[in-house]
Amino acid sequence: MAFKENLLQKIRIDQLAAQVLASIAPEGAESKLDKSAMRQLLSLSAFRPHRERDLDLYVKDTGGREPEMSPCARARTSPKW
Repeated sequence: MAFKENLLQKIRIDQLAAQVLASIAPEGAESKLDKSAMRQLLSLSAFRPHRERDLDLYVKDTGGREPEMSPCARARTSPKW
């Protein structure tokens, strides 16, 4: 990508990140996470979406035995052992 496209993409990523952070409320508050902005932000990353039952997971193929999950998915799921 050219410098201009990289800069525009970085601006878009920063805007989406700020939008997601602004939608996070303290624990117990009625406000909910802006899921559409989070999905857009994750679609710009190396993680690919994967739907497992009622969970939206974002997985990065590492070439190893187990794929790596995005940090937001890792925080909401527990290991299966």
